[in-house]
Amino acid sequence: MYAKIFRMLSFVFVIALSSASLVNAAEGACKEDVKRLCPDAELTGDQAKACLKENVDDLSLECKENIRKLIGALQSFGEACGSDVKTLCTDVAPGGGRILKCLKDNHESVSAGCIDFLTP
Repeated sequence: MYAKIFRMLSFVFVIALSSASLVNAAEGACKEDVKRLCPDAELTGDQAKACLKENVDDLSLECKENIRKLIGALQSFGEACGSDVKTLCTDVAPGGGRILKCLKDNHESVSAGCIDFLTP
């Protein structure tokens, strides 16, 4: 039991890094799109996201595919851990790894399905 919890806690940090990697991959694949579509926008952050959202029909296939992967990963996480987040992390604002930290801090109450999702 303790070994599984330890693996889950370790994997929470891996997921946080993977999520960051997915975001970086989406920004990397979309960097040229942001430059082309919104030359005055910053290449990362809220301006880049707003630019991509406003120009969704004109994005490159590579950018769209990376965004689809990111959305798929977030949906999978939501399906596996959504009820845990709603129950255990109601006052936690998303972003910056705060949700994953909340799950880690409440590991004794995290559902088996969420633990299975977070455990490699």
